[in-house]
Amino acid sequence: MQQTMRSAFRRTIRNDAAELQTLCEDVCTFVEEISVPCKPAYVVCLAVEEMMTNVIKYSYDDAGVHDIHLDITCDGQHATIRLQDDGHEFNPLLAPPPNKDLPVEERPVGGLGIYLVRKMVNDDMTYQREDGWNILTIRIPLQDDEEPCGP
Repeated sequence: MQQTMRSAFRRTIRNDAAELQTLCEDVCTFVEEISVPCKPAYVVCLAVEEMMTNVIKYSYDDAGVHDIHLDITCDGQHATIRLQDDGHEFNPLLAPPPNKDLPVEERPVGGLGIYLVRKMVNDDMTYQREDGWNILTIRIPLQDDEEPCGP
């Protein structure tokens, strides 16, 4: 993929699941418009959906409105996703992997999305807590040997 111009996507949504579908559609449109190859485009879309879903479902105890910030930058070599939320302190890098030895119906709910994203990005994730904000950064390589998705 020959891309010399830096491309960026920035969005803030509320902690409302109703806003997530539109956000995910917009992210997938963004990676398609800038000709990200299919596999990394899929990983970007999946990572955003899984991590944003976790924030919306589990980060807040109150019914108040909270902003969740998403930034995606593509520099031709990597897509970098940065999520920021003011929810409970939670480092997804410390989340235990799911017990794959248990039958599916006996496994506890939760954790599979984080595990899946970590494996798909080869653990190229960082987490920090700064001034009451969770900041998760995910880097996804953009392989040169794949064709862009879409028409």
